[in-house]
Amino acid sequence: MSEIKPPTLPTSTSTVVTNQAPSIPTATAATATVAATADMPIATPSLQPQAASLPQYSVPGPAQGTTKYQQLLALIEEMGKDIRPAYTGNKICAERLKRVLVHARILARECIMEADRDRAKQQS
Repeated sequence: MSEIKPPTLPTSTSTVVTNQAPSIPTATAATATVAATADMPIATPSLQPQAASLPQYSVPGPAQGTTKYQQLLALIEEMGKDIRPAYTGNKICAERLKRVLVHARILARECIMEADRDRAKQQS
């Protein structure tokens, strides 16, 4: 009769047995490089919400024959384009809105002075 021997464990002290689940392969820089070299676009999801788009316009100079009042109305119209982006935190639009407000105050004062001059001319 032959004896059945129990299995022996390795005698090395450097071997450590852990009760971890097998790891799941994840995307690494190497797999991204392989995909990029295959001339295929890599879709990367955006972690940030879409930012409000900046209004793209240029402030035209005053047209010939327009009154200060018409310039003020046009300026107020353009200010409306910057209000929402400035409210949502866009610093560029907020700074532009501040500059336009200063310009609008100046135009409003000039409109008042112009109206006073016209009234004085009509009275005399």
